[in-house]
Amino acid sequence: MSAGQAPIDCHVHVLDPERFPYAPDTAYRPAGAETGSREQLGRLLDAHGIAQALIVGPNSGYGLDNRCLLDALAHGGGRYKGVAVVRNDASRAELQDLQAAGIVGAAFNAALLGVDFYRDIAPLLERLRELGLWAQMQVERDQLAALAPMLLDSGARLLFDQKEYPAALISARAAVKSGYGDNWLRAVALEAKILTAMGLKDEAVKSLDAALGEAAAPKSAAVRTHRYLTELRRLRAEL
Repeated sequence: MSAGQAPIDCHVHVLDPERFPYAPDTAYRPAGAETGSREQLGRLLDAHGIAQALIVGPNSGYGLDNRCLLDALAHGGGRYKGVAVVRNDASRAELQDLQAAGIVGAAFNAALLGVDFYRDIAPLLERLRELGLWAQMQVERDQLAALAPMLLDSGARLLFDQKEYPAALISARAAVKSGYGDNWLRAVALEAKILTAMGLKDEAVKSLDAALGEAAAPKSAAVRTHRYLTELRRLRAEL
């Protein structure tokens, strides 16, 4: 963010059960100070000088019900973008409809639902990549290491919750240390993305340069390794 530019809140929820009631079978029902309307959100952001915000659909309370989120986007006057919770088999048409309404990505909460819940999302990640949408991941402990091959194979844009970066970095570095071949290259790419997101660009550059200096490109361009090397070069060029 440049000097003088108004800040952006990069993760906020809108939970308004009076206007958008929770489903009867909702396990956790946020209440009291955990809730607030889109009007209250606007006043809160104004009070703190926040120009824009990314509204993330909460797994708690609403789950796959994105009505409250979409309502806030529709009445935000361009102030908000959103990240929706979608089914693992959400179609391209569904994603395009959400995108047209201001959604920029889909949320995946492995910390809450577990890794196995997301074993089948490779086609969804591919659709996100094709549409330029983000995959926002919330993980804990070693979950990132289990999901990393699928995430990196997809080529989707990846976003991690700020509070998860340290744990994600530990998992990524463990994968770099233990990986080999294409798995190692994928782990290096993930480590670089996390370091960059944490503001540690010098460390990301060092990791990428070391990998690019060590890795050998196969003679055949059809070998998948070229894809991962290209991704490392792209990341390095952006830094």
